[in-house]
Amino acid sequence: MSDYFTGRRSAGNFVLNLVDGKVQLECTIWQMWQPIVHSVIMCGRKQSFTITRRVGVTQAEKQSIEGAIEGSVGIAAVTSMKSSVKGILQHDIAWETETSSSQNFEFEAPKCGHLTALIVQLVRSYDFHYHDKRFLHRDSWSTNITEHTIYIYDGSKRVEWDERCQCRTPDPGDYDGLLKMVVGSVSALVPYRKRSADHFDLQIGDRNVPLKIDPSKGFQASVRAEWLPQYLPFLLGKRAESYPTVFVPYEEMPIEVTVGIVARMAGEPVTAEPEREFNTPHPYLER
Repeated sequence: MSDYFTGRRSAGNFVLNLVDGKVQLECTIWQMWQPIVHSVIMCGRKQSFTITRRVGVTQAEKQSIEGAIEGSVGIAAVTSMKSSVKGILQHDIAWETETSSSQNFEFEAPKCGHLTALIVQLVRSYDFHYHDKRFLHRDSWSTNITEHTIYIYDGSKRVEWDERCQCRTPDPGDYDGLLKMVVGSVSALVPYRKRSADHFDLQIGDRNVPLKIDPSKGFQASVRAEWLPQYLPFLLGKRAESYPTVFVPYEEMPIEVTVGIVARMAGEPVTAEPEREFNTPHPYLER
């Protein structure tokens, strides 16, 4: 599961030298998080959004790139291209025909605060450049494919008290920290408040769940479906009574501002998240 980042980031590139080096096919893979929902809702208000789950590539783009490569240098080059992409992404490239489904979901802000609704999807862009130097074949072309991956990040955050709401209730204070909740290909932020040395309240959806944990370490649990925001199982693409879930420590990553453009480590390769030490599954969440 890739961590959320801003801007566009290179996942890697490769060059295939074909036909004794007379034909060159180059591909650069870019990754970015594309907004599905991004809005700020204030002071107990409700707002509905149509959320679309889109996975794969369009049939037209898939046929275009595979047909262009096969027509120029043969089917073997298509196989070599997919093998090179697999070497970069560390998994088979399926490029399944794009499927999409949409559903309306309602978001509600805290009565005296605000909700920043932020749901994004990891999208890959494959930029291809072809150059053929063979006599009577001389040809060059460029094209790209956009892939909507299964990876979704819910970075929504609730602020329980905002002076703009003009509530008379006292400010409950900020959360003590955040955990990242990972459910399959979907991850979301989970705030917590410290109650004692080892007792914490986790806010999962609209529920406060008291737990005895060490938030500096990860733990695994089975979370009931009704505890999750309704849109998360929809974006996951499968319904179940409960979901195997991993909770890991989360820290805000710094954002560097360069020449008026907001970017963070743009162009760096995406690396796998290091393995973490997990506590035993928490019994409270498994009931």
